[in-house]
Amino acid sequence: MNQHGQVQAIGGVNEKVAGFFDVCAARRLTGAEGVIIPDANRKHLMLRRDIVPAAEKGKFHVYAVSHVDQAMELLVGQPAGIRDKAGHYPADSVNGQIQSRLEGLRARTVPPCPGRVWRSQARCPTLVDGARAQSVVVEPARWCR
Repeated sequence: MNQHGQVQAIGGVNEKVAGFFDVCAARRLTGAEGVIIPDANRKHLMLRRDIVPAAEKGKFHVYAVSHVDQAMELLVGQPAGIRDKAGHYPADSVNGQIQSRLEGLRARTVPPCPGRVWRSQARCPTLVDGARAQSVVVEPARWCR
């Protein structure tokens, strides 16, 4: 996947699908098993002869996705959600739950600092103008720059 959530093509898709199918078949197919492949690999997909009938009977599934949201919906069984004009996702969507959780973590981990900007991922904190600052440990792993 790239930084925009677009699923990129992979090498050896046929071998990867066949390998996972073999593991699932050894454990007895229930119909819940399947693979997610990049949509860009769909044209290169050549399923092995024993995989085709299993897929036709609904015992094994091959899902082609072009965006991470499509994969999330398959894996979680909920809509990924579409961002509104204000940048918010519906609360009952996967992305909405992620957004809510991140906002909650941010509210907990980013304490107020008058006149300074807080950051929680700093290894080498710096002042806003780029000059080096001393690390100020507020709580474990939280820094003020």
